[in-house]
Amino acid sequence: MDRQGVVVVRTSPEAIAPRSRTEHIARLMTEPFVVLALVHLTVLAWRLPLFDRLPGWVFATHAKPLHAAALMLLIAIPLLCLSAARLARRRAVAIALLVIGGYAFQHALAWSEGRGLDGMRERIVRSGHAEFADVAVAQPSLWSVVTHYERKVQGGELGRYAHSKPPGTLLAYMATERLARRFAEDGSPAARRAALNTTAAVLWPFICYLALIPLYAVVRTITTDATALLACASYGMVPSVSLITLHTDQFLFPLLGAISVWIAVVAGRRRSVVTAGAAGLWLWMAAFFTLPMLLLAPVMVAAMWAVTYERGAQRMGVAATETARLTAAMAAGLVIGLVGFRIGIGYDLFARYADARQFNAVWKGWDGGAFQTLYFGWMNLLEFLLWVGLPVGVLALARIRRAVVATAGVRLERLTIPALAIAAVLAYVAFRGESKGETARLWLFIVPWLCALAADELRQRWPEGRPMAAGALLVLQWATVVLTKTGQDFF
Repeated sequence: MDRQGVVVVRTSPEAIAPRSRTEHIARLMTEPFVVLALVHLTVLAWRLPLFDRLPGWVFATHAKPLHAAALMLLIAIPLLCLSAARLARRRAVAIALLVIGGYAFQHALAWSEGRGLDGMRERIVRSGHAEFADVAVAQPSLWSVVTHYERKVQGGELGRYAHSKPPGTLLAYMATERLARRFAEDGSPAARRAALNTTAAVLWPFICYLALIPLYAVVRTITTDATALLACASYGMVPSVSLITLHTDQFLFPLLGAISVWIAVVAGRRRSVVTAGAAGLWLWMAAFFTLPMLLLAPVMVAAMWAVTYERGAQRMGVAATETARLTAAMAAGLVIGLVGFRIGIGYDLFARYADARQFNAVWKGWDGGAFQTLYFGWMNLLEFLLWVGLPVGVLALARIRRAVVATAGVRLERLTIPALAIAAVLAYVAFRGESKGETARLWLFIVPWLCALAADELRQRWPEGRPMAAGALLVLQWATVVLTKTGQDFF
């Protein structure tokens, strides 16, 4: 209220949305996520080897063919699926369309090389992780691998890459191989390996996009339905999701992580210690496949806070008490998993972590010096953001910044605390993860939550004209996927 008694409403500049389409476009062209994306797309289109010159950069610039027919297909698939999903009256149908569209888009990218299904199968045939497929065919018993994993790893029976993983990664390959046996031409190892290659190429891309189901459920519960749908659409247009094919990091780990957060959200919504305990137990099961999954624990706690805070009429005391109670139950679920697996199958988490860390240090040549830590911390973040796509990455970072400002003003609604938790996870993996590159693959389990942050930031930056901004986001992400495929790709 001013001195004359007139009420003055103070509104941030970004909340004042321009009304005309021309003004919308003019503002959009000055958005950081648009400007930076256009710069990156120029680098990709001209195949400028700017990043190749960075010491330790693993993705070299090189041309890959893309036929005109394939390009038309890559345009048609997302256009049709996204349009149909937007028009669908039932959200279950919309999410199903996005899953199907993502699956078709991923296959179209692989087939665009003109080699048919071999464009998809190649990763499980030639990449370093193809060793897991060889071991899956050679190992006669899943149970033997589960109960004697450490002994087999140290004896060299499971190859070199098994040192870096818990048992679950190899078990995923073995389970697929057992399923594929019914399609093998005969019982020979070569025939079984060929059947595994084809089964994984057909099945794993579909499993990849099942992560949209828990992602949608989590984001819708904490924010809005439209934000959740945009987060899911964005996930389908992420370069690392679309191009790092036939790796457990891509098709399985984001799904396991998204389910973990979803169970935590359900626990917060119901205020159920039993469900919170189940969330902790599921997180332990997910960590049986990849150890970094445990880093999602702060995100799960933050998600429970977000739900209890909103449902507790934004009373901090109520939310803190409920979150503490549910967090204790979640921790109990984790401990039950830890003790149960140790007693039941002899699985020692700490021994597995120590061996994986030692293997990584030798493999990557990691000495832990201050310069090495800082340099690769920032380089890894850059690589990760480029492979997420700068439109999503920049918006997610802007949402984290918004969360920091909101926390300083004690405005803790919706995704504020989860955004800070995701920022903490990113900082940890960047500067404590002891990795030299390839974070595009290694950090894929974080990608769904960057999509959630990006969608929420867009909602707040564009209270009006959101369809145009969302369309720009998805078009730029699509262009990043296609140009990354043709000018770089995942090895």
